[in-house]
Amino acid sequence: MPAFDCPKCGKTHPRGCQGHRSGAPDEPCTKYPIRGGTHCDTHGGRAPQVKAAAARRAEAARLEKAAADLLVEAYGDDVPKVDPTEAILRAVSWKHAEVLALRRMVADLEERERVWGVTKDVQGGKDSGTTFEAKTNIWWAKLGEAERALVDFAAKAIAAGVEERKVRLAEQQGDLVSIALRRILDGLLEALVVAGLTPAMRAVWDEQVPVIVPRELRRVGGGEGS
Repeated sequence: MPAFDCPKCGKTHPRGCQGHRSGAPDEPCTKYPIRGGTHCDTHGGRAPQVKAAAARRAEAARLEKAAADLLVEAYGDDVPKVDPTEAILRAVSWKHAEVLALRRMVADLEERERVWGVTKDVQGGKDSGTTFEAKTNIWWAKLGEAERALVDFAAKAIAAGVEERKVRLAEQQGDLVSIALRRILDGLLEALVVAGLTPAMRAVWDEQVPVIVPRELRRVGGGEGS
């Protein structure tokens, strides 16, 4: 647990517990907080609701790391340098990948596990036992968070004009393709003329080029079946 800079006493709590020493409200506690919590046993860490909240935070942190590990394993971690527009698109893509990974985890849950599970497990003492409650499974909750974040990223991308930029880039690429095709066709025609292209063959060329070239470009772009 990292040290805590306390706004109340103005001092650093070296081991992370946010409580203060008994009888010395301006002196930081020097104990470690409970796992996933912000206070030690002495300063409220033993309270059931505090322990439950700490357990949820610890589990959420574990699941976030597990999700990150899944993403690295599935998609790698070698992200090239990109311009701002590409960075926005990549953020959307990675968030989408996270959603897919979490959906796989949720899909592995039994129907009952999604809304019912262990919320308290006490070993020893008068309150010992396991408590089951109707509560959203944390994988399902994380999926909901990721889906909302994905929608937010996508909305921000659109608001930033990413789609407009993509259209402009596509248009520029289309211009380059058009220029390249024209040069290729002109070169081929010149070679055929030198080789003795007849007027009849030239007529077929002039008739078919405007038909074949657009058709094949549509096929390459997915606008028409093969």
